[in-house]
Formats: sequence, structure tokens, C-alpha cells
Amino acid sequence: MISLLLSMALGGLLGFLLKKYPMAFLPVVIQCLICLLLFFLGLELGSNGVLLDKMSYLTLQAMVITFFALLGSITMAAIVYKIFFQKEKEQPKADQSDQKRWTFLKGSISIFLSFFAGLCCAISKLFTAWQGTEKLVWVLLITLLFFVGSSAGKESSFFTSVKKQRLRFLILPLATLFGTFAGSALSGCFLSNLSFWDVMAIGSGMGYYSLSGVLISRAKGVEIGSIALISNILRELITLFFAPFLVKIFGPLASISAGGVTSMDITLPVILRSSGKEYVTMAIFHGAVLDPLVPLLIGLFTIS
Repeated sequence: MISLLLSMALGGLLGFLLKKYPMAFLPVVIQCLICLLLFFLGLELGSNGVLLDKMSYLTLQAMVITFFALLGSITMAAIVYKIFFQKEKEQPKADQSDQKRWTFLKGSISIFLSFFAGLCCAISKLFTAWQGTEKLVWVLLITLLFFVGSSAGKESSFFTSVKKQRLRFLILPLATLFGTFAGSALSGCFLSNLSFWDVMAIGSGMGYYSLSGVLISRAKGVEIGSIALISNILRELITLFFAPFLVKIFGPLASISAGGVTSMDITLPVILRSSGKEYVTMAIFHGAVLDPLVPLLIGLFTIS
């Protein structure tokens, strides 16, 4: 965690020092790094034989939890934006041009294809050396955050937004928590084989699929842990693929809330593109607040 934040901070410093230079290559580099990371995410999922054997059954349950948890989160984000942010003079206005929409669509398609390619490579055994790529994924993530920090650092709004927003930064993480809990609880009405505590624990992952999957597997068993893994992967993927559309319908805070914990790292680039640079600082703070809460909340909901 510290290394990720340090990488972003160094990137932000470099971007600030070089803000007079255009650095037009940054969006392309960021997009390529995201695609690489999604390829390895698909590779990891496709290499897990336990998940593949029960994929349809587990995925269906995970989709129900993810749908309601996300719906609760982005609905709360829309309410928070309307009450606390919409009246500001400098609102982020989405570019409605066909060219801009096509740019977002191409980005989402390339992300999906990268994930699908990794999944297919793992299933078809074209790539069997997954265990040797963890360090590479870590390096890619650190590099991604460095360039994201550079992109944000070259914008003066990145530095002024902290002073401008102040305590209102806390409102969105709380709204995300409340919306996720409400949605997860509602999803339990449609999943008779999972208890209230099970769905709450799964929803509490908020995109942190690796940690939530491990913790819940140890406390509740591999099957529920696998549902947690898939559910939180889905939350991350939905944010990566559909952030521009969520922003268009629910407002600029929706992409941040949808990203959950990942709003500070893997989904930050798409948040930057879809919501605007003025929300990058809020996204980082949002993820940093939720991150340490995930193991605490999962521990609380798995005690029962």
C-alpha cells in the first residue's frame, strides 16, 4: 500500500514539475498498462480450476450481490453529488461529442478484450506460467499509478481540490459504505442459500477481491470465498468497463463509489477519464479510507 501511494506521489511530483510540457503520451501509456493488468486478471481467473468447475453457479450468485451492492453505492453517490457538489460553479461537464463517446467506447472494448484474452489463454492452456507473473503484475500496477499521478499532478486542480473540498471528502466513503451494505442486504432476499451475514461479508469486499476472497474462504469455506472473489472482481470490471456510462446517468461521483477500494489504484485511470481530473484526489482519498475497513468489516460479518 505504501509503495503504491509513494509511486503515485512521485508521479504527481514529476507531473507538477513538467506541467508546462504537453506529455500527450500519458493517456496511451495508461490505457496500455490497464489492458495488461486486465489480461493478467483474466489469466488468474481462468487458471483457478475450482472456480471454473462451478463458474456458472457461483457467478450467478455473485452477479446478484454485485448488482445490488453497486446499485446501492451509485445511488448514494448520486444523492451526495446532488446535495453537496452539484451547485458548485466548476462542475465537471462530460464531453457529449461523438468523438469523445467513441474514445470511451474504444477504451472499454480494449479493456474487455484484454480480460477476455487472458481468460481464454488460461482456459486453453496457452499460458501456463501464471505463478511467475505476480511480481510483473505488481510492477505494472506501480508503473500505472506513477503515470496516473503524473497525469493528475500536471493539473493544478489536483492540488487545489484538497483545500477546496476539505471535510466533504469523508461524505462519499460513508455513502459508499451505506449503499453497499443496503444493497448487499437486499440481495440476500434473492439468495436463500446464503445467510444475511454471508452476503454482507461478500459485499464488504468493495472491489478488494484478492483479500476478501482469502479472508472469507478461511472463515466461511471455499465456495463462499469464491463467490466473494467473483463478486468483487465483477465490481472492479464493471467500473473499468462502464465508468463513463455510470457517470452520465448517476453523476461524476458514481464511478468513484462503484470502484470502492480500487478507486485509489486500478480503476483510478478510468475515473480520471470519465469523471474528470478534479475528482482524482477524492477518488484516492475514497479508496484510502475504505481500504483498511475491508478486513475489519469482513471479520465482523464472518464472526457469526
